[in-house]
Amino acid sequence: MTGLQALDITIGVIFIYLILSLACTAANEIIAGIFNWRAKNLEIGIRNLLTDKDQPGFEDEFYNHPMIRSLYGQKSDGRKPSYIPPRIFSLVLLDLIAPSDGDESKTFENIRQDIAKLPSQSPLRQNLLILLDDAKDDITHFHANIEVWYNNSMDRISGWYKRKTQTVTLILAVIVSFAFNADTFQIAKSLANDPVMRQAIVQQAQEMAKRQQEISGKGDETNNSDALKSLKQIKSHLDKTGLPFGWENAEVDLIKNGNFISWLTKLAGLLITTLAVSLGAPFWFDILNKIINIRSTGPIDKEKGNRSPGH
Repeated sequence: MTGLQALDITIGVIFIYLILSLACTAANEIIAGIFNWRAKNLEIGIRNLLTDKDQPGFEDEFYNHPMIRSLYGQKSDGRKPSYIPPRIFSLVLLDLIAPSDGDESKTFENIRQDIAKLPSQSPLRQNLLILLDDAKDDITHFHANIEVWYNNSMDRISGWYKRKTQTVTLILAVIVSFAFNADTFQIAKSLANDPVMRQAIVQQAQEMAKRQQEISGKGDETNNSDALKSLKQIKSHLDKTGLPFGWENAEVDLIKNGNFISWLTKLAGLLITTLAVSLGAPFWFDILNKIINIRSTGPIDKEKGNRSPGH
């Protein structure tokens, strides 16, 4: 086996990892949309900021504020927003604590007096007074402080959400790998034995690498219809590879000819795929791009006049 063939097999295996990772991502988005995880995690964060353990907070008033209601979207399903801009949070919070009377704008001292009316042991009162003192009589600076405070809290909420989705991704990786019989060893063997298939998959991988941003997306949220569309596209990519996914033939071979070592190798191949897929599509996009660049820019073989894979 030449170095170029080994590189192409590697690209093919990584391409399959990427496709299956994208399938898990799309399925994860569907599950998150069904259970409204983003909005619920945001609601927890808002509650932590606005509500005290022993005192009623502003959470209900906050979500009923017109500026927040405008973020609910077009659906009438009662779902709360899954994202609230920091500026909106700051404006609504101050409007709840120090509402304008409509005649004149609130002064810095008016805002301080209204915050001081909150319960003396209230963490919200203490936090806002600290942010107010730091602003040094500058309302713009005070708004900025509230936004930073909000963003820091949302970073923690994002961490909770990521840990939850990582757990779901691992479960989905197990399901996808075993359902498709995506055995890493079998995939590599098929690619090694079929140069036509190998070349076709390398070409698909190169095309996908060029469309990385379009496929992976940069948004924080994908609706269910987009996720379902992505799953259909992923299924199409898998069909185009020509690889023998599924258990129909493999199960017959294992039952007829398999032994303990065969079953152990099959299980190891599936577990390797599961762990690889659980790393996520961004990871495999990055690896795929690097290896394709190595393949494209390797040193020129002087005898054949072709580019050989990089060292």
